Amino acid sequence: NEMAAGAVGSKFKDLLEEIDVSSSECLNQSTDHPLSHCLENGLRDDEAVFLESDCDEELLITIPFHQPVRIQSICCRAPDDGRAPSSLKLFVNAVNLDFDSARDTPEAQTLELSEEDVSSTKPKDVMFVRFQNVSSLTIFIAGNQDGQETTAITRLAIIGEPIHKTNMSELKKVG
Repeated sequence: NEMAAGAVGSKFKDLLEEIDVSSSECLNQSTDHPLSHCLENGLRDDEAVFLESDCDEELLITIPFHQPVRIQSICCRAPDDGRAPSSLKLFVNAVNLDFDSARDTPEAQTLELSEEDVSSTKPKDVMFVRFQNVSSLTIFIAGNQDGQETTAITRLAIIGEPIHKTNMSELKKVG
């Protein structure tokens, strides 16, 4: 957590606290290896737990935020056994995407991932201008590095900043 946030400078941080984890969803996730394993604090830092696809290599992840954010980069770590995603097709504020529409809908950006990208904690930059007012991020993963039957991710971190820097815990109740 500190490593990823420190690498991108003081303005941007890991947006974990901004993610509405309970409303996040993943299509084609294995029941034994759900999305929470790569998204939630603590779990995502444990290499032994991971998100894994179920019946083929495809995954469709939707991550809503508590408030609109700007996304600067994404860190995706994965096992080094060929199951790592080969690319992340990113959609901003897309609603009700399924696998067919994710294949056919123009994305905000596709991040190609090398073996080096998925083995390091260094985030991959996105085209910042396309990720300015993000209420939800949808990530479509069509395949993996080595043509394996399933795809796996150990850690997914989204780096950026909330648009309105409101600390909800500092708000005072009126009346």
